[in-house]
Amino acid sequence: MADVLGRWIKVWLPAALAALLALLLLWPDQPAAAAETEAGIEMRWELGFQSVYKEGKYTRLRLTLTNRTGRDLRGDVVFAYDDGFPKEIAVPAELPADTPMIVEMTVPGMVYNKDNNRIRFDEGGAGSGRQVPVVSGQPYLQGSGDSSTTVGVVARDPDTMNVLALLMTRGYNFRTIVLKEDDLPADSLQLGALDMLVLNDVPTGNWPQERIDAIRGWVIRGGRLVVSGGAGYAKTAAAFADLVPVAPGGTAELESARILEAIGEEPLPAGMPMTVSTGDLQAGIVTLADGVPISAVRAYGSGSVLYVAFDPSVEPLAGWGGGPKLWERMLTGIGLYPVMTGVRYGYSYDFWHYDSILSYFPSLKPPKIGHLSLFFIIYVLLAAPILYLLLKKFDRREWMWWLIPVLSVICSVVIFTVGSADKRTVKAHSVRAVQLSGDGWADRSAGAAVFVPSGGKVGVSFEGADFAVPLRDEDLVQSGVSGLSGGKLTRMTDGGAAAEWRDVPYWSIRKAWVHFGASPGYGQFDTAIAYNGSYLDIEVTNQTAADLKHVSVLMNGVAYRIGDLARGESGTVNIPYAGGPSIVAGIGYASYGSLLFPYPSGKDSYARERGLLDAYLNESRNAKINGAVDGEVPLIVGFSSDGEGWFEVNGSAVPSDNVTLWAQPLDLTVADVAGGVPGIVQPVITRNAMLEFGNIHDDLLEMADGTLNFEYPLPWRDEPYHSFIIRQHEPIAFNNATLSVWNDASGEWEPVQMDADSYTLPGPAESYVTDQHTVRMQLEASGRIRYRLPVLELGGGTAE
Repeated sequence: MADVLGRWIKVWLPAALAALLALLLLWPDQPAAAAETEAGIEMRWELGFQSVYKEGKYTRLRLTLTNRTGRDLRGDVVFAYDDGFPKEIAVPAELPADTPMIVEMTVPGMVYNKDNNRIRFDEGGAGSGRQVPVVSGQPYLQGSGDSSTTVGVVARDPDTMNVLALLMTRGYNFRTIVLKEDDLPADSLQLGALDMLVLNDVPTGNWPQERIDAIRGWVIRGGRLVVSGGAGYAKTAAAFADLVPVAPGGTAELESARILEAIGEEPLPAGMPMTVSTGDLQAGIVTLADGVPISAVRAYGSGSVLYVAFDPSVEPLAGWGGGPKLWERMLTGIGLYPVMTGVRYGYSYDFWHYDSILSYFPSLKPPKIGHLSLFFIIYVLLAAPILYLLLKKFDRREWMWWLIPVLSVICSVVIFTVGSADKRTVKAHSVRAVQLSGDGWADRSAGAAVFVPSGGKVGVSFEGADFAVPLRDEDLVQSGVSGLSGGKLTRMTDGGAAAEWRDVPYWSIRKAWVHFGASPGYGQFDTAIAYNGSYLDIEVTNQTAADLKHVSVLMNGVAYRIGDLARGESGTVNIPYAGGPSIVAGIGYASYGSLLFPYPSGKDSYARERGLLDAYLNESRNAKINGAVDGEVPLIVGFSSDGEGWFEVNGSAVPSDNVTLWAQPLDLTVADVAGGVPGIVQPVITRNAMLEFGNIHDDLLEMADGTLNFEYPLPWRDEPYHSFIIRQHEPIAFNNATLSVWNDASGEWEPVQMDADSYTLPGPAESYVTDQHTVRMQLEASGRIRYRLPVLELGGGTAE
């Protein structure tokens, strides 16, 4: 035995120790080798356009994902975010092994940090629990919105709009983003990162229809589209032939550059011909002309389209020193002025109005008090005297101990059954907004709510939608993005969008906001306007796709009622007119919704109409830059209702109680002067020599000690104007400030009365028109004042 043990120690022990030593030497290399072969996804992301986006506006999230697991993956790319109400967005994706794939989705513009969002890939679908790890890249967004006036440029020459950088010294805050054609999205919400889009010398005729419709919808909601001309205008305008102010025609050499040189305050290089595009004005007004239209503007929905006859990337204009002032003049026609910002701070959850409206479920009615009282009285009578007397008669009073509980249960079941009679089936209602362009197109959005009696998993799908958002529910405790796993979800598909919820309690209401983008076939409000010197007679004809009730014009803080208009019917409203028509979302502590639908003392039959109008006017997604629908443009509104089932709940169509708002801006700033309606021109500050200067709110300026020069760019007319009237917003006599107008004919400043609502310039109107085709004014202050610059009312002339 000892010999065997000794032999084992002598032979096998050294071998075992050698093997153990080799294992220990190799052990440190194992984690490194494992790290090299770790399976997962490599991720890169871009938020907005070149990382530029606006807070309070939706934008594009572009993800580049490379699958390094060694096998093909199929599932959902999930973006979880917390804007005050945590939720997720899921986009289906297939990731072949070792192949970079691009996935895009629409996300809200907000301040992002590592704590309020996460990006992940769930194999098999959102909430499957099979999350594939991210092994390279940052799986969350970081960033904040840009406050510049962002200009997207799609052009043959990437330096086309470098001229805008030279306007920074004049108080503008432009940020130019050079884009490729394929950078433009098919979802108009993603264009919310841009304030203006410039197209120059690019062929658009073969663009996908989804991209064209997205740009159109963006303009309807307040975007500004610039289509420039020259020799390439016809191909640039091909996709937007019915949208541009000037129909594509031919080309010509500009014979006179007098107006360009006057505005630019610098002569153009001699001997260099300038090619301009030509064509007929088909919509809007000409804002500059010199033999041919040089620029023209068309209002379209809440946005605008600017036509420019020349190619800004071609000489002699490309290097001309007067270019910045020329572009400044043209951009005023689409509402771009110095120091325009579009930033909003904090969380971006701004669906509070929709939350309130959709919680009011018209088809869910509480049981009638009379019925419940009758059942209660019957129960009391049965449980006490009647049952007692019956049992006493049959000498069975000891049965009361079990008969009374049984009777209580039976009565409770009866009361519950009667009271829940309208809560046994899925019910739905919605409020919809149709923002009309004026030529039959419309941008559509809606809020929808469903009542589910049984709870569980709820999915509401919207065919043809490009985005949907689950709204707040009754969950009081929010767990942030870490606790999300498919429970509150936006699901994007090729044919639409859906909102999904899991673990929904019985008898619950779930709500969602949905956007559909631009579509034709919705009609418009046709208008005819007459002016009698102090009133506007506005005739509105309902050419929309629905019979409308409560048609009104919202203007100057008043809801002017026209009444109910069936399709094809017309109605007229008489509006006092003192110049400067405007619409504001909130009037003090009131609202247009409460003006049109005052709160009743009893049953509120128009709660949804009131709330929908206020939601639309205060919705930042309909804004040009800041706040609600453009504050300088009156609005025509009307309402329709129907029971159309337009979405599905858990795969089945359900009828829906719908209220629809139809809204179309009424642009009086370019009204027909020849027809007797005075146009209104807004001022543009050209020189600020104030020692102190600031904007308080609603164009109220606070300034001190100095001079402020401003001008009114005049729409182009064939015939001379016969009068100019200065309209004050708040007439007041200052003892430390004076206002004056430049008489170009005499070369002198003339005083202007400041304490009157209106002041007609005393001289011939043409004597006040400068070579730049403007009316120039000056404000001088010694000390501190608060003042709103007046507007200019035009009289006489014929639009080209």
